[in-house]
Amino acid sequence: MVTTELRLSDNEIVPAKKAAQVPAYQLKITLLGIVPPIWRRIQVPGGIKLSRLHDVIQVAMGWTDSHLHQFERDGKYWGNPEYYEDDDIEVFDERRVPLHNLLQAEGDSALYVYDFGDNWRHTVHRARRAREGQQFDLPRNRAAQR
Repeated sequence: MVTTELRLSDNEIVPAKKAAQVPAYQLKITLLGIVPPIWRRIQVPGGIKLSRLHDVIQVAMGWTDSHLHQFERDGKYWGNPEYYEDDDIEVFDERRVPLHNLLQAEGDSALYVYDFGDNWRHTVHRARRAREGQQFDLPRNRAAQR
């Protein structure tokens, strides 16, 4: 049976959508600097906007979405530009960028930073994409540790 929601142990739910035209990506999200490691394996549509991926990561990791965040890769930043008006860095609008533009190939990864005060840093690693023609509801939690 195919699930229509991402339900985690604390009963938080992220509604799923039918598989998009872009294949599903399996991601491994690992919180850096913690031993033993804390990680989640999730599947999301490759066309999911980074702003929505942020929402999925918040639920999967058990965060409360009460701090700023950004994605980083190759010296570029994605987030909400409204929060960076006084900064000297260029921040691309995460609401306009799909995941498949950031992580284009299997093995690609980016950094997801949550809470700039505590600086919780996560790797977002693209492990693989769904097989051709495979259909299921997304997002969904595949595995977790700690």
